[in-house]
Amino acid sequence: MALKAPHNDPFILELIRRVGAHYGKPLASPAQFDRLQADIELATRERLSVTTLKRMWGYIEGWQLPRISTLNILARYCGSESYAAFCRAYSAEGGVDSGFSEGLTLHAGELTPGQQIQLRWLPDREVRLEYKGDMQFEVLENINSKLREGWMVSCACFVQGEPLYGEVFDLHTQMRRPYIAGKQKGITFSLIAQVGR
Repeated sequence: MALKAPHNDPFILELIRRVGAHYGKPLASPAQFDRLQADIELATRERLSVTTLKRMWGYIEGWQLPRISTLNILARYCGSESYAAFCRAYSAEGGVDSGFSEGLTLHAGELTPGQQIQLRWLPDREVRLEYKGDMQFEVLENINSKLREGWMVSCACFVQGEPLYGEVFDLHTQMRRPYIAGKQKGITFSLIAQVGR
């Protein structure tokens, strides 16, 4: 059975690939996911649910962007200190794309709740996000984009000059869909200095 991860974040895709390579056996049955879960727990002394693993690998439906704690455990299983460290190392390798190794990168795991980010992309889109934790951002302000104030956006990292891949969740309608900002020319981002923080 050929598995395909139900997302396209390049850092998460590479982490999944490396976890599979480190495990060294094909993940094509429930028993194999049970063994992977046990191997991760043995190596890291931390536990992930088998259901989470199956969803990440696309073995079962119900994909949601994994929590930063999940990504940290998987990164440690592959020999990195954290998911942010894994992403920095992968960017430095130039493994994602030449633009990723050159673009300034901000990982959600490096933020603290309450920090705000200003995003811009062509032709005239501008969005202000507030970090809520676990790679979740609330849209505080929107100019000319399809995002709306109050929506939640899940994403793992921002890369200057590259598209932003994420998942949008509308709390009122319970609508959850993939979202790409800056498909053609990428995004720019900046952290907003907040008075009194």
